[in-house]
Order: sequence, then C-alpha cells, then structure tokens
Amino acid sequence: MNENLLGMLAQQLGPSVISQISKSLGSNDASTKNVVSSALPVLISALTGNARSQTGAESLFNALSKKHDGSIFDNLNDLIEKPDQGEGDGILGHIFGNKRQHIERNVSEACGVDQGGTSKIFKILAPMVLGALGKQKRQNNWQPNDLSNVLVRSQKQFTQEAPSEMGVVGKLLDRDGDGKYVDDVASIGMKLLSGFLSR
Repeated sequence: MNENLLGMLAQQLGPSVISQISKSLGSNDASTKNVVSSALPVLISALTGNARSQTGAESLFNALSKKHDGSIFDNLNDLIEKPDQGEGDGILGHIFGNKRQHIERNVSEACGVDQGGTSKIFKILAPMVLGALGKQKRQNNWQPNDLSNVLVRSQKQFTQEAPSEMGVVGKLLDRDGDGKYVDDVASIGMKLLSGFLSR
C-alpha cells in the first residue's frame, strides 16, 4: 500500500503485537510473523480485485464509512484474544468467497502453522486492513474512486517489486484454481513485507 497505510499496519504489527498473537495461538513469533507477512499481500490483493468494479468500490467504501474507521486499533487486545468474535469471518467470506479454505490451507502449510491458527490470524488481519483503509479514507476525504485508485496503485507497486510472488497471489485468488503453491507462498511474505514489518 502507500507508505502511510502500510506504515500504519506495520506500526500496529510490531514485535509486541506479534508476540501477543503468538501467545494467543500457542505458536512462536517467527511462524506468526511468516503468516502475517504472507497473509497481508493476499488480503490486499483480494480487496483490490473487489474494488476494481464501480459496484465493488462503492460496497467497500460504504463498509468503511459505516463500520471501519480505524477505531479497531484502539482495542486490538480484544480482537487478538477473541478473533472468532470479531468481524473477520464476515470480511473474509466476502472478499475470498469459496477460495477461503484453499488460501488458508496454502498459507498454513507454507508457514508451518496449523490451519486453525492461520485462520485466526486472517480473522485478526482482515479488520485491521479495513481499519487502516478506513482511517486513511476519513483523514484524506476519499471518494469511492479514490479508494479504488489507491488499491490499484498499491497492487501495481507490489507487482513491480515482486512479480513472481504476486503471480502466486493471483493464482491463490483465482476462483478456478485449486492447486498447491506451498513453496511459492513461503516466499511471498519474505519478499514483500517481512522487511517492512521488522522496521
């Protein structure tokens, strides 16, 4: 994403938060960070795909206006401790559709975290991504087209920086694809976001 948005997510996903997520899942920090780093590009790419159409952009814009204004960052503890009670399920179902289990399984196997734990991390990240978008929307007075343009530009930036990795993301999100991309998924976060999250 643009530096402000990705910076906001990276700031919220510092070592202490990664450790808190790990503790909640009974995992270790390295594995949790791998899942987070791999899941974020997939989430952002899925949102970009949905927002490419006017209807999709307006639907996302309305969701941000009504529910996701950034206030999620004021109470991350509840989201991390009780991800099943948050809005992650609904968000993931909307943006991933019937590919959700396929995506979570590939990320799970690539990162060495059980699928239940990976699913919970996705449920934590999805409201955070929308919260970050919503906060930027409010601060910059975005309209639906602005939101769509920001997502598309961010997608292009990711693709320029790591074309092969983003190609794997595209395959994961392809509604007709059901293959395994475990080895490739393992490199997504490492190439795209791990460095940023360690700043």
